[in-house]
Amino acid sequence: MVFKKGMTAYDIWNSIEDLFNDNRDARALELDQELRTITIGDMTVHAYCQRIKVITDLLANIDQPVPKKNLATYMVNGLGEKFDQLAGIIRHQDPLPSFLKARSMLVRKELRLSRI
Repeated sequence: MVFKKGMTAYDIWNSIEDLFNDNRDARALELDQELRTITIGDMTVHAYCQRIKVITDLLANIDQPVPKKNLATYMVNGLGEKFDQLAGIIRHQDPLPSFLKARSMLVRKELRLSRI
């Protein structure tokens, strides 16, 4: 797709870069939408948080990094009913806990719920 006879390595590299960048904005919009609307559904807390991390890494790879302070908000917004009480606690902490701290709180809650 990017190679034509007589091209230099530099030309090929530029063609690959153009191909990659061609859909960067559209991909960023898709990933941002997924991040803002992700829900835990039937996933475990670990799988849910891992998916959020993957999305944010993909956005960072296309020069659209997500501010760290927003990660906990996105996480809390997609939690189900069984985490409603904890989600309220996390939302009202000042300052908002980090993604890792909020994840840790959710993991502990999930563990307690699994014992009931």
